[in-house]
Amino acid sequence: MKTILIVDDELDILSALELIFTIERYRVLTASNGLTALNLLSHSRPDVILTDWMMPEMDGVTFCRAVRSDPALSDIPIIVSSAAPAAPLGAAYWNRFLSKPVEIADLLALVHEFTPE
Repeated sequence: MKTILIVDDELDILSALELIFTIERYRVLTASNGLTALNLLSHSRPDVILTDWMMPEMDGVTFCRAVRSDPALSDIPIIVSSAAPAAPLGAAYWNRFLSKPVEIADLLALVHEFTPE
């Protein structure tokens, strides 16, 4: 079973994505900010990470930088999403950037691309 880590401070979005990916037969890990997500990564390694950009405690860019700087995690594909009008600086730290709202079919296709069977 493939594992996805979803990081978002909007609990409605987090819950909806958790349900969608559970239905898609993913093991789903969730965190409401980058700091909590990093703690999860200390004992769980997902196949892909989906993270929001603007969050409390630790934003998505800082989180991505931390993941990429850890040799044990640096190869995990990362998708950043945001409702901000422009993508954040730091594109080298993630694989794809998606503007919210994201079409679920597009998100699923992208995640499946990063987690082939």
